[in-house]
Amino acid sequence: MSAQIWPPISHEQLIKEEGDSLKAAELEWLLEDLQAALASLKSGLEECLAILNVQEPGTTLALSTLRSETVKGFVTR
Repeated sequence: MSAQIWPPISHEQLIKEEGDSLKAAELEWLLEDLQAALASLKSGLEECLAILNVQEPGTTLALSTLRSETVKGFVTR
C-alpha cells in the first residue's frame, strides 16, 4: 500500500516541506527546553536576591575563588 499526496508536488518541494517540518519540531523542542532552564535560573536568582535583601544588620557571605573552594575572606553587609 502506498500513499500519494494530492495535488502532486515535485520531489524538491517535498524535500523542502520535510526540512521545514523538522526545523519546526527542533525549534519547538528548543523552546520547551529553554523554558525549563529559564525557570531554574529565575528561581536561583530569586534565592540569591532573598539572601542579599536580608533586613537584619550584619549579613555575612563567604568569598572563595573559582579554582579553590577554600574561604578567602568574608563580606559583611
